[in-house]
Amino acid sequence: VASGVLYHMVDAIEFLRQIASYSKSVYLWTHYFEPDLTLWNSNLKNKLEKGKWNYKEPEVEEYEGVSVRIIKQHYEEALGWDGFCGGPEEYSYWIMKEDLLNLLRKLGYSKIEISFDDPGHPNGPSFSVFAEK
Repeated sequence: VASGVLYHMVDAIEFLRQIASYSKSVYLWTHYFEPDLTLWNSNLKNKLEKGKWNYKEPEVEEYEGVSVRIIKQHYEEALGWDGFCGGPEEYSYWIMKEDLLNLLRKLGYSKIEISFDDPGHPNGPSFSVFAEK
């Protein structure tokens, strides 16, 4: 189970690779980057425009022939919040949903079930997925 963890990672691909090397199944609840910005919660439009996510310059990581587009997300003012529980860096990377699903398949998970998908989530697009080898 990795609930609320993946989108705080700087190297989510390695994190998932390690999970796959030990586990025949994985459950994720995570934010992802949705390239269709019209689906996002309207309260996040300002943050998108101001560059909280570097979506205009996606980075591409390759994992065994699978291209994974990652978008840098800056924590910004959240770093100063009491109780901030994000990652250890000033940023993390969000994976595009399609690429995350392709990566899970490449890691050997053949049965993939999405239990919900909410591109309009108040904190950014999110979904829940269970994957099994």
